[in-house]
Amino acid sequence: MPAPSRRTFNNFLILGVLVFIALINLPAYLRSYLSELDEKKSPIVSDVISLFPKETKVDRFILNHLVLKEGTPWQTNQALSVSASELAARWLHLSGSQVDDTMYKKLEAQLPEASIVEVHFKDKAEALRLVYYQFPSFWLIQNQNKQWLAVSVEAEYLFPFQEKD
Repeated sequence: MPAPSRRTFNNFLILGVLVFIALINLPAYLRSYLSELDEKKSPIVSDVISLFPKETKVDRFILNHLVLKEGTPWQTNQALSVSASELAARWLHLSGSQVDDTMYKKLEAQLPEASIVEVHFKDKAEALRLVYYQFPSFWLIQNQNKQWLAVSVEAEYLFPFQEKD
């Protein structure tokens, strides 16, 4: 049997390099393909949205008879289990999954009694009233853009009142 010619050897070498490159790129290709399939299968695509824009300048919050007033540090009219500044930061940086209109319509029949958080801004004369509902496992809160967001936090996270002895 004659030895392969130089041309045949070069063809095998080129083919081997192409197969090697394909094998190296195969895991990344499969990962991207499978993630695209998962996105198509997922019926609910939830975007995370914020309750307030990042540069919001809040003067005070009024939450269930608690007044949280801006200052250095923040001030309250009630004793809290966390600092007033910590509570203000929690509310200012609150974000959750966006609830679309179809999901809201499904939840509408189960809505508990509505509550309101009144937010006073430094640069606006009129206060913003945010409606929220407390479900057993999450909160449904409407932001200033009239979008509904679902937030999964404990009640003590948003309302950390100290127990009175």
